[in-house]
Amino acid sequence: MKNILISTKWMMLQLAMVSCLLGCNLDNEIPSNELINYDLPQEVADDFFTGEVMGITGSLEPFLDRIQRNGMKIYQGQNPPFIYQSLIFDNPDGPKTGLIFEMQNDCIYDEKYPSYADSIFGKNIEYLFILKDQNEVLDVEGGYVSIENEDFPEYPYGFDQGSGEGIASGDGSNFTIFYRVENGSYGNLTYKAIWIISGTFEFVNNEEPRLSEITKCMIMLDKGNDPNRELASIGTIRIFRGIRPEWININ
Repeated sequence: MKNILISTKWMMLQLAMVSCLLGCNLDNEIPSNELINYDLPQEVADDFFTGEVMGITGSLEPFLDRIQRNGMKIYQGQNPPFIYQSLIFDNPDGPKTGLIFEMQNDCIYDEKYPSYADSIFGKNIEYLFILKDQNEVLDVEGGYVSIENEDFPEYPYGFDQGSGEGIASGDGSNFTIFYRVENGSYGNLTYKAIWIISGTFEFVNNEEPRLSEITKCMIMLDKGNDPNRELASIGTIRIFRGIRPEWININ
């Protein structure tokens, strides 16, 4: 009888140890950037959702699910629309540059500071470019600079700006761009971030480019010394809705 009790206690102890180990493994599961349910270019996982970034976002696909539940759009597919404008008026076959447009930044979600939803973070001039180069490789760029506006005096021209190269997904008229900013500046502060921008692009009457339904997500990766906490903290995930994007004709 004594041997049976000892054996039973030993089995219970072993089961408890196994449960603990399983629980620890689940709690410390390594984030994954594997693409299973999303049809996105593999470079999104390999080049953007690295271990550093997933230390903030967690695994890639659950992160995309989460931001979509909170107002962000992610357009899947391998054939995004080309986004550009011609440098020479009435010459669609001539040199091209990115689309330049003005847009107000209306915050609809902030994972760290929910009270920031419905806040407006000034207006930007933004730049988006998607086009295949002479080698049929997709060239993707994005950038922005804050502009003066009497409604937002705290954001003078050039106060917030950044740019970078990226990857695009989408199909038909819908696109999503992922690009990384290494040269961000906010007043005298520097920062690094990933921007995800989605929307619909089309040419009206085969001439005038039009953007609509813009949503943007910022992931703050790093920043310089910020003793007064002027800039969003590292790890901030913030979603904006682009209010009334207006194309700027450079011709």
